[in-house]
Amino acid sequence: MKTRPYINIKNYGLSLIEVLVTIVVISLGMFSMLGVFMNGLKLGSSSNYRTIAAEQAYAMAETLRANPSTLGTSGSDAVFSSPSAGVVTNCMQASGCGRTDFVNTAFGMWQQGLATVLQQGTGTVCRDDNPVGHSPDTTTTPPTWNCSGKGQYVIKICWNESRIGASKQAVSASGFLCQWTNI
Repeated sequence: MKTRPYINIKNYGLSLIEVLVTIVVISLGMFSMLGVFMNGLKLGSSSNYRTIAAEQAYAMAETLRANPSTLGTSGSDAVFSSPSAGVVTNCMQASGCGRTDFVNTAFGMWQQGLATVLQQGTGTVCRDDNPVGHSPDTTTTPPTWNCSGKGQYVIKICWNESRIGASKQAVSASGFLCQWTNI
């Protein structure tokens, strides 16, 4: 009778500890990737708000360029009177309106648009020779505008970006982020 040679048979497979270690390593990698995706979403949202603010500023600048006689009608360093002066409902209709009513209506509609598309969005148009040095006081809600009353006309816009938290260096303690543009 022939005898078979002895074959060393090992159990090839994974132990429970190896499987658990693999799951932990894969989980850590997935959570790291999730953190990267979440940060990307925050930065994308912040970028979206900055784009909207720039578009709103340019829209107001185009309104002023199309109607240059509206500049300086309020008699103060701000171009427009307060938004509480309100929108004149028949101003943008065929009957038209006077210069003061147009200014109040354009500014009021712009303020309403800012509040709609930006969280707690608000803005002003004023003369300022140093917009960077005269940044708005963001400790109040809405921010208090600081303008010198001299120099170029500037459009300043602020909005609350505290819920995003992606741009903490640029956001004030109250959560407002502000930007400006020259007309």
